[in-house]
Order: sequence, then C-alpha cells, then structure tokens
Amino acid sequence: MIAIINTGCANINSVRFAFERLGVNPEVIRDPAQLGQFDRAILPGVGHASVAMKRLRDQGWDQAIADYQKPLMGICLGMQLLCEQTEKA
Repeated sequence: MIAIINTGCANINSVRFAFERLGVNPEVIRDPAQLGQFDRAILPGVGHASVAMKRLRDQGWDQAIADYQKPLMGICLGMQLLCEQTEKA
C-alpha cells in the first residue's frame, strides 16, 4: 500500500490522480502515526522550504519520516524536505 503524506503543503489531488491513472489507489494520510502501516510513501510539496519544514515539525512528521525504514519518494518541495539542510531562504 502507498501513502501520500498530507502536510497541507502540497497539491495532493494531482499526485493521487496520477497514481489512479496508473491503476494504483494510494491512501492520503494526515496522521504521522499511520505512516508505518504502509509499504511505500510519497511526500509531495509546494511552497517555501522553511515554512513547510516548520509545518512538518509542528505536526510530528519530521520524526515519523526519520523513523520510516521503507521506500519514501519526495516530489518537488517534498524532496527538498528529505535533505538535512537547504540553502533556499
């Protein structure tokens, strides 16, 4: 099962639609505690990196993602958020 992580910083519907066109039905999750139940996860994102990272931390996603030991793909800003640091101010 594939999870799409909804942090409020992404166009979730576009990502979900792309998977559905491929015959895959991902589940959108909003609770970090749910992440471990999935075989794979997608972290989409748009916007400013520092604002999005603050939101990840405030919602508890930073630790859930760090603890997740399965395939995780970041899209756009989501990929940047998987890095240890960013130069984007």
